[in-house]
Amino acid sequence: MCLETKNADASIIALAGGSAYVEAVTAMLCLSSVEKIYAMGWCGSLDEEIRPGDILIAYAAVRGDGTTSRYADPEYPAVADPIYVIDLYHKLRTYGLRPKLSIIYTTSTHLREKEILEKWKGKAQCIECEVSVLYVISRLLGIPSVAALVVSDTLVHKYRDVYSTVNVAEKLLKILVEIIKEH
Repeated sequence: MCLETKNADASIIALAGGSAYVEAVTAMLCLSSVEKIYAMGWCGSLDEEIRPGDILIAYAAVRGDGTTSRYADPEYPAVADPIYVIDLYHKLRTYGLRPKLSIIYTTSTHLREKEILEKWKGKAQCIECEVSVLYVISRLLGIPSVAALVVSDTLVHKYRDVYSTVNVAEKLLKILVEIIKEH
């Protein structure tokens, strides 16, 4: 899903289709008039303090995705635009949300979650499948981007809270649309 409001210079993309999806959508946005990208997605917590329904703003992503190596050397960072990270953080707080700034681990597989938990617990706050791809490709294309992720489950405690996740995700999407309208 890609939502672009009429005459807006920003776009919201839903991070839910894996790295190939983000790769294609980001490339298409480069061909449009979009000047910044707000992404919304879901993640699994690697941190005992982070629970389903929490919102994380990913300021950096560990590139375990397998896609970005086609575009950049391993040393190239997968980072959000710092200005938009700070701006989004403060705007979400004005709407009554309490986001956390986080480093995340992007993977291309769900079958390695236990291994990733053991290796990255204490180093990254969550695991997901798209953000590093968005950050590397959008930065190479010159489009600032930032991603807000709703925690859907936790690998540490092995549980989900579908009700909290859905409610928070709906609220987050509405706020992101309002942010774009403000521009």
